[in-house]
Amino acid sequence: MRQTVILFFFFVFACRLSAGAVVPVWKDIVYKEIDGRSLKLDIYLPPTGILPETRCPVVIYIHGGSWITGSKEAFVIPYMDEVLCSVLDEGYAVVSIEYLLADTLGKTPSFPEAVIDCKDAVRWVRAHASEYGLDSARIGLWGSSAGAHLSLLCAYTPDTLFMGDTLLADFSADVDYVIDDYGPADLNKLFRTRLGPVLLGCVKLFAPSLYKEREMMLSVFLGTERNRKQIKTVCEYYSPTTYVDRESVPTLLLHGDKDKVVPLKQSRKLAKMLEKHKIAHRLVIYPDAGHSFRTFTRQDIDNICDNILDFLHLYSHKNH
Repeated sequence: MRQTVILFFFFVFACRLSAGAVVPVWKDIVYKEIDGRSLKLDIYLPPTGILPETRCPVVIYIHGGSWITGSKEAFVIPYMDEVLCSVLDEGYAVVSIEYLLADTLGKTPSFPEAVIDCKDAVRWVRAHASEYGLDSARIGLWGSSAGAHLSLLCAYTPDTLFMGDTLLADFSADVDYVIDDYGPADLNKLFRTRLGPVLLGCVKLFAPSLYKEREMMLSVFLGTERNRKQIKTVCEYYSPTTYVDRESVPTLLLHGDKDKVVPLKQSRKLAKMLEKHKIAHRLVIYPDAGHSFRTFTRQDIDNICDNILDFLHLYSHKNH
């Protein structure tokens, strides 16, 4: 369903867009309808005046929020709106998508539907690229936190895995690269699924909030009815590290060394596996940065924008 284009000055108070630039935005486009729910996406095109004559390469953004919260209107953290503006200013289009979220009570898990939705979004962009001036041959993924986990899963899994909307089945969900902002890579490690009942009991007794958060996160993947063996199997199935092989796409990993939500060792392990399989990648570690990079300095923001743009310039044009 095509919407009326909206022109407006975008983040002029904080953004690195060219002075006076106007960004064409297609808002709330329904890319999928299933079980009575509509999933939407927004398309941000490069500023008028620098719009390329050829079709725009596409960066699809998947928001974070512990697989439970968040929205496609996610560019509110200072570093993120700066990255968005920098990417647009370089002539890329950015597509921000919705996907199925789990309920906070854990009764309705969001997997595998969440990853299926994200792959369907890639397929939809490829199917409708010509309508919006997008290049269907140059598509990559960028995600933060839970969205980075989904981005990695989409990028690393075979095109035939996690198939969804039959109307989009003829289009590929393959991408050229993936950008991972502090995303979980090994869920068994993240959720400490190898802890025995005694140690888990100690965590529940002495760190009840941590235990409750762990249980809520596990419910995203399994619901409330589960056993220990099932937890390990499902966490492995939904871990990006499970799917790294010689065919994996180039990967940029961005992580803070003070991240207490998704520890840096998650990205270190993924980088080690990418190295083992000789996959082009780069791990950038930001000293004293926690989850979501909310403490970023001006220098940090400039650095992450430069790192992402350098990566895009290397890998979004590989077919051209």
